[in-house]
Amino acid sequence: MGNDVGFVMQTGQMFSGTGTELRVGGVSIPPLTPGRMPMMTNTGGNGVTLADNTTVQGLFINDPTGTGITGALGITNVVISSNHIVTTLSTVISLPSAQGSHIVESNTINSDGIGILMSGQNRFQQVEVRNNNVSTAAAAAVQIFNSAIHGNNMIIEDNILTTTGSAVAFFDVSASAPTQVLQIHRNSFMGQMFFSKPVPGDVCLFLTSNSGPAYNLQNTGGGTFQLRSSSQAAFEAANTVVLPGAGFLYTPGPSSFLFSSSPCP
Repeated sequence: MGNDVGFVMQTGQMFSGTGTELRVGGVSIPPLTPGRMPMMTNTGGNGVTLADNTTVQGLFINDPTGTGITGALGITNVVISSNHIVTTLSTVISLPSAQGSHIVESNTINSDGIGILMSGQNRFQQVEVRNNNVSTAAAAAVQIFNSAIHGNNMIIEDNILTTTGSAVAFFDVSASAPTQVLQIHRNSFMGQMFFSKPVPGDVCLFLTSNSGPAYNLQNTGGGTFQLRSSSQAAFEAANTVVLPGAGFLYTPGPSSFLFSSSPCP
């Protein structure tokens, strides 16, 4: 495949490389070229432009001049899986003002820009970001902000996140919604994992078995920010700090957080 003009998807489409298993209507079609990804780029824009209810999998998207994979404002229900995506200066995966449910899994991402970006007036039902290997220079590997999770969960698990910048993962819950649940498990990261709640409202963070140098938690907007653990000591013991002198920072202080092992509301 020698596509150098990108690909614009239509609603309901699946765009799959021949090196990846394809499941259609419950039927599994084995890879036609196992271990080989078709390569594409765009010398004048985005690699892949999503539509609602679409899937992109098994592609090598090599340094388009625009974003690697993106969609229009309000993009709904997409799956981005098992791709290798490289960009020089631009964001790799961008889902602006996302709605509905989204899965970003098993991708390899290399970029000087942001790895996975969900921004704008996000109104998720569920987001799953898992088993990705994301390496960025200066920018965040994962950045999700101005978000309101109106359904179940935001699940970030089993990722390897690396950046040469200060924040490897940035989660900003600055849109109103019922209690929002964030599950962050078993991630290995180099850089600061940052959580911010600058507006009133309730957030429940379930953070376990992560490994990295620093965890920065901010509750400056009022409301309840529950850290699901029986105590501050138990919460910190459930995650690993890999560098001396770093660790857990609470703003304005630990007393502004609720340490409780009760299930998230």
